[in-house]
Amino acid sequence: ELANLDALQMEVHFEPFHLGELVQDIAKKFQFLAEKKKVSIETNFSESLPFVFADIGLIEGALQNLIDNAIQHTQAGGTVSIFLTPEKAGIKLQVRDNGCGIARDDIPYIFDRFYRAKDGNHSGSTGLGLAITKGIIELHGSRIEVESVLNAGTTFTFLLPYYKSESATQ
Repeated sequence: ELANLDALQMEVHFEPFHLGELVQDIAKKFQFLAEKKKVSIETNFSESLPFVFADIGLIEGALQNLIDNAIQHTQAGGTVSIFLTPEKAGIKLQVRDNGCGIARDDIPYIFDRFYRAKDGNHSGSTGLGLAITKGIIELHGSRIEVESVLNAGTTFTFLLPYYKSESATQ
């Protein structure tokens, strides 16, 4: 997947879809893993959000990477939250956890392939998930940002454009 992204050979199939429905489906998929780790998953968005225009399969993969990482790095009793907020240019998506956080020195490198923070719990990680996620978000003309505080948690944020139907522009 990463090699295809690097070679710009990844096929992107843009279509309109409701991001909230996708987030709910993914949150349900991760419910068992979260319960096993005694972590709760919360979603926060309005049902009346407009559709986004993106590749639903690729965005699903990116979200799965972010949510899986958040669960893996959150201790028992913690929470992983997914927020969808309408902005002027699109819907802002945030995956936030109150887990172990990322050291300031590691943040510039977390999207590099094979990079794994020295202090982190990697539980079989290859260090490719965030590199793939970044590539997917960039294919959508967006960028992914991260804010993190050690022992307080991490938030990943990106924006997806609204779907503008032909009839809405005429």
